[in-house]
Amino acid sequence: MSKYWVISGEEYKSKISIADDILTLENGLIKRIINVNQGTVSLSNPEQGREYLSENVSDVELTIDGNVIDFYKEAQFVKSEKISTIADVHYEPTKCATEKMPYPAKGEGIKLIYQGGNFEYHIIYEIFDNIPVICKRLHIINKSRKTVTINRYANDALRINKDNYSMFYGETSYNGGCALNSNRTLSVRYENGTLRMMFDVGPDADLKAGETFTGLRSYELVHTAKYYEQKMIEVKQMYRHIAPWVLESPFIYHILSDNSFRIRKAMDEISEIGFDSLIQSFGSKVNLESRRDGYIKKHKNIYDYGKQKGLEVGGYTLAIVKDYRPVKGPECNVYADPKGKIMRCLATEWSTQYWKDILNFYDKTGANAIEIDGPYHFYQCEGGETHLHKGLSDSRYLQWKLSTEDVFKELRERNVYINTPDWMFLNGTNKTGIGYEEIAFSEPRKHQLISSRIYNYKGTFGKIPSMGWSFIPLSVYHGGGKAASFAPLGKNLFDYEWSVFQHVMSGVLPCFRGKRLFDDEKSKAMLKKWVAFYKKYKKVINGITVHFMPPVIDENNKGRTKDLDCILNVIPYGEVRGILAVFNQTDREIKKTIKVPLYYTNIVDVNEIPAPYKGSGITEVKNPVYGEYPPPYPVETEEEAEGTESQWYGRSQIVAHEEIEENIKTSIIGEAEFIKEEKVSEKVSVDSNADAELYVNLPPMSYTYYIIKKTI
Repeated sequence: MSKYWVISGEEYKSKISIADDILTLENGLIKRIINVNQGTVSLSNPEQGREYLSENVSDVELTIDGNVIDFYKEAQFVKSEKISTIADVHYEPTKCATEKMPYPAKGEGIKLIYQGGNFEYHIIYEIFDNIPVICKRLHIINKSRKTVTINRYANDALRINKDNYSMFYGETSYNGGCALNSNRTLSVRYENGTLRMMFDVGPDADLKAGETFTGLRSYELVHTAKYYEQKMIEVKQMYRHIAPWVLESPFIYHILSDNSFRIRKAMDEISEIGFDSLIQSFGSKVNLESRRDGYIKKHKNIYDYGKQKGLEVGGYTLAIVKDYRPVKGPECNVYADPKGKIMRCLATEWSTQYWKDILNFYDKTGANAIEIDGPYHFYQCEGGETHLHKGLSDSRYLQWKLSTEDVFKELRERNVYINTPDWMFLNGTNKTGIGYEEIAFSEPRKHQLISSRIYNYKGTFGKIPSMGWSFIPLSVYHGGGKAASFAPLGKNLFDYEWSVFQHVMSGVLPCFRGKRLFDDEKSKAMLKKWVAFYKKYKKVINGITVHFMPPVIDENNKGRTKDLDCILNVIPYGEVRGILAVFNQTDREIKKTIKVPLYYTNIVDVNEIPAPYKGSGITEVKNPVYGEYPPPYPVETEEEAEGTESQWYGRSQIVAHEEIEENIKTSIIGEAEFIKEEKVSEKVSVDSNADAELYVNLPPMSYTYYIIKKTI
């Protein structure tokens, strides 16, 4: 079958060797050669014969106490030590893992030890099996008797020309970006032909005598594929290996109560239909910061009851308040924003006590799930009397260090599932938002069905489905009244089931937020059915998302689409290779033959990765227009919602598909089995572009699905 590393199933074993002054890391997919006295001299993709470096420069950039360090002149190489790959956080797969990956990722590591002046430096490389990825770390140990300041820090600096950089992906553990990874380029800086993995501001971090500055981790991937979607599939494969906790995908009920009786009753109900978790949502009035013995004892009893039923349990906390004038106190400040907005700083005496209280609550109650609203990093703070940072220059670094890296590590030590809106996956976050506008969930239900499919379609370019959450407002959310709420659930069962179905098929499980998950036997049976379906096929559903027929809103009737749209998730091995869902949210019957791209199922052998379909790219699919952000609340009419297009995706680092070369001449080279709704089987021919032509016939306002298998 195909030799492409994403789907071939071949083993690419890592190897690290050092001879004289030359260190080589390679696994057949990526190769890096380092002269220990000069730095990196080669970074390549061996399969494509692509050399990334345009010239050799020092691959470490440091300024300490105002002095620029010429690293390889001022630091002398002492020795190397082979090490194992590193577990940065604690992780144990749970029953909710869609795939159980080893952690730390398999591979090899090496530590290079340098001595320079009053400092010892450790440059640590890891190379991982089966993915074209290398991780680099730079640790600085202060051997002097005084405190020094790390003014500037780039743990990697490489000269790469623009054409080659388009085939390169970098990411660091110093990240954020409110669910969209849109802050990635703050720490992955490519300017004037030089790539730097760095703190964009400072860090200006004080390092006491004897202490170690660990900085950030950088991950560098060399691409094989040409097109944006395919490149992002490679990035998501990296995540499966280096951060497998993102594959955890529980069904979570977000309850709006802090009443013991109501919560226990809900636990009984949700465990009966197969849900995995209960979180006391925003609006529940849960207080995870409470130190009161009686309150903590009450929640220990509640959570013990839920855990006996096999549930993950916990609550919501607001880690940061921004743009909210009534917030006062020395921990607040005006951050570096031209509008002079107000925020709480997360490097203060207040934030230190806040996290201590949260951890104390979790230790004493045994809670093992949390929803953190924040931390929303990459704000700068001027500082003040209760602040732990000096000023603007170290405020970003210290907030990230204290309120993400350190805290999330503590939560992971306790096996706590972490929901947070910020892109902090490499620090331990399990899930973040798929990308949406809150105002969309105050629109009529039929509108929400389409907008959710659009958000899930666009959000899964950069996320494995399990990495994102969407939303189903079981109760009224901000506005919209009865037309927007899915309750009463039995009465609105058609819309409710449609919404559950499309979220299950996309793998983007929603926040079920409201007073009840079901209110009659029909809504209960419906949920139980689709929860069981998801758990049966969760590995396939959270496999490789292939984007090819996006939903397009009918602007004359925003509760309808213009044509069919599809969701397709596949894996390249096993009996079941894919699940295809087809939607007809129009008022007419549609009969047509559609082309289904099956390359990533590995059912047929195709030498080159086929081009994506025209019109399927992330920027080619438009978000619904619901108004300004943040939206005005409440929204009761469409007229109130008119405005500019959603800005959620305007900040993300995305591109349209490059010029797509259509494959015109094809021949039949195989077949696949499509089983409609697990009942009716059909053999479908697959051509030399790995496309299957499937005839579909869907009545108005209907959907169906197919299980895809490899024929014998």
